[in-house]
Amino acid sequence: MKTTPFLSRKLSLASAVTSVLMVQSPFLSAQKNTIEEVIVTAQKREQNMQDVGIVVTTFTSYQLRDFKLYEPKDIASQTPGLDIKNAVGNTNPVITIRGVGLNDYNSNNNPSTAAHVNEVYMASSAYLSFQLFDIERIEVLKGPQGTLYGRNSTAGTVNFITARPTEELDASMEVGYGNYNTLDVRGHISNKITENLSGRFAFMTRNSGGHIENDGTIGNSAGDARIILFGDSVLPGPVPAIGKDDKSAETDVYAWRASFDWIASDDIDIFFSIHGSEDTSNQWVYSLRTEDAAGFSAPDDDPFTVYSDFEPTIDSSGLGGSLRIDWDLPVGTLTSVTGYEELDRVMGEEDASPYRLTQSEFFGDLYEITQEIRLTSTTEDDSLF
Repeated sequence: MKTTPFLSRKLSLASAVTSVLMVQSPFLSAQKNTIEEVIVTAQKREQNMQDVGIVVTTFTSYQLRDFKLYEPKDIASQTPGLDIKNAVGNTNPVITIRGVGLNDYNSNNNPSTAAHVNEVYMASSAYLSFQLFDIERIEVLKGPQGTLYGRNSTAGTVNFITARPTEELDASMEVGYGNYNTLDVRGHISNKITENLSGRFAFMTRNSGGHIENDGTIGNSAGDARIILFGDSVLPGPVPAIGKDDKSAETDVYAWRASFDWIASDDIDIFFSIHGSEDTSNQWVYSLRTEDAAGFSAPDDDPFTVYSDFEPTIDSSGLGGSLRIDWDLPVGTLTSVTGYEELDRVMGEEDASPYRLTQSEFFGDLYEITQEIRLTSTTEDDSLF
């Protein structure tokens, strides 16, 4: 583990850190490896890291880029005690911390490991099927966090904090190209709009040709009894053969986010963020390893060759946002966090057979509205409460 020497100014994180993953920055290499003071907000207030006792692993925006962490499941590869696996194709990540979690692929069930985006609680694992872009930091808090984070935080919580608008012009564009014609484009622009208003816009798009070869279907003539649906029911009429496709498991996703920071007065700060996404990728396909109900068995054991009667797809559209208002009072800061999320999704699932044995489609129409109000004291005088 390499240790980052900090600048002399205070560093504010959003969680208490007793074990922190860090990398060395070239422009700081000449400075001494000392940490003067680290300010964290694990208890939803600014405190010295030494005064709180929560174990957390954090990732900065630079680490996310250097480690090529593109989805929430990717952070598990760099976090001890954390396991994240996609339960339905490349969606619905199930989070487990220190062996505690809910192994359920249904989108209408709440995970036992809480996840928050800009302090907004994500009530379904389906909401976590997003791309990591323009993220300021990610924090994995380990152990029960029910006192401050409430619902379903028995195992811990994972916090995603997006980048905030800046008062100075800040812009970037990254383009990456890889195997299977994978094209990854992401960028952002941030600047002051008026004297008291700053804005930021970020986007990403990711496309790939797929790494699975689908050798297609055999098809059938009218009344072929091998085309089975639920026992003896025969699918009427012929099912056309699907030709060979060497681009199965394609990725086609894009997302955007707009954020605004408004200093309404000397005592009131308002942060507003809205985001959207679209995913029309292929769903995962299955590689047949035994003989199916129609008597077909794969001629080889190549895991990257499948025989599917149709290309299962994902048609997912998401929209959401958050509004945070901070009001400085004589005894503390009154904070209101309002969140909204919606997700419309249709996903197909095939049966790993070139014959039409079963065909499933999962429909999801989710939305949530959350509201949190808290008062964070800034004084040590207990008599005020």
